[in-house]
Amino acid sequence: MSGLVRASAMLLLVLAAAACGPASEAPPATELSIEILGLPEAADLGKAFPLTIIRRWTRDHEALPFDAAALQPMVFAVHTVKRHGFATHWRETIQGEAWLLDLAPVDHWSAGFEARALAGGRRSEARSAPRALRVLPARKPGDSLDAELPTELHLIPPRALVVLISCTLLVSALWTLWFLRRHSRRRQPVAAKPAPRARLAALVHASPREGADWDRWHVELSGALRDHLEERHAVAAPRMTTEELARDPEAGMRCGAAHAPSLTLLRECDAVKFAAETVQADEAEVRLAAARRLVERETP
Repeated sequence: MSGLVRASAMLLLVLAAAACGPASEAPPATELSIEILGLPEAADLGKAFPLTIIRRWTRDHEALPFDAAALQPMVFAVHTVKRHGFATHWRETIQGEAWLLDLAPVDHWSAGFEARALAGGRRSEARSAPRALRVLPARKPGDSLDAELPTELHLIPPRALVVLISCTLLVSALWTLWFLRRHSRRRQPVAAKPAPRARLAALVHASPREGADWDRWHVELSGALRDHLEERHAVAAPRMTTEELARDPEAGMRCGAAHAPSLTLLRECDAVKFAAETVQADEAEVRLAAARRLVERETP
């Protein structure tokens, strides 16, 4: 029974030691201290190496936030920050990667950090043990200064070279031919549209014999009249409906006395084009005569 009691006591002591292990860490010799771990004797230029920074300060102080600039001329990138509290002090472990980017050696390098006293705000500073920083150049003695090619160069076989040049010339010729044809089409002159006055005169001898052809006849009549309003009065009549033209105050102001009779003729043409209104030859002649009088009176 006594052996069981002793075993239980030992187990409790082991568990207690495991649970309180971190709290048994020795306090710093002074109010605060800093330790740098992992700094190599000589680092390769521009090559990263792992670095650990351990900061300790007593509980009656508050450490200022870690500043990577304190490690200059070393460049440091923080990966993890862990803080542990003990009975008498705090311990902060900062892990990350560091680089040395300057070949100039440093004989007595150290890092420091500050903490502020909770009572009174007095600041204290601690510095790590001095170390020498040595950087190894990337180019070793005897290295060639010639540019290194990513892959070996291979000569193109003569037959493949001939085929490549032929294909290049063929593609260039086809592209040049396509370019010239395209621009030659653009340079072709566009046939000038007959004047509205001539278009109306041509309708005199184009009176349809069948009712179905009156649609095209009235389309030409209204088109000539709309072109006249655009050329004479700067109104976008060819791109406006009759009702849009009627509601546009600026169009009415520009057309003046020609606005109302033009709307009457356009509405009569719309009735034939869109409402399939039947029309007699004498009615069409009256409309044509009215349109010709309107255009000829305003044409200089």
